[in-house]
Amino acid sequence: MAETRRNQVPQIVEPFQEIDGQPTPSIIVPCHNEEEMVPIFHKEIAAVSDQLSDAAFELIFVNDGSKDATLAELKRLAAVDQRVHYLSFSRGSSTI
Repeated sequence: MAETRRNQVPQIVEPFQEIDGQPTPSIIVPCHNEEEMVPIFHKEIAAVSDQLSDAAFELIFVNDGSKDATLAELKRLAAVDQRVHYLSFSRGSSTI
């Protein structure tokens, strides 16, 4: 996945996905020092999605300069769930 520096336009390496010819909705989740909450959020949203038959989506996490293991957790989730994508900024930027 793309890791960016401040003032660079981030790019998602994975192409926008389609399922059955329909665009996949994107859920964008900002993160800053959220290593404990990221897996909880992922688990909860996946559980809701699994209950809905046509609830395909992608999760795009935006790591905004976390000092904890948020980025490592995002990498772990992206490796096990193809719906998970992430961008990571080296320091908090809040704007692009």
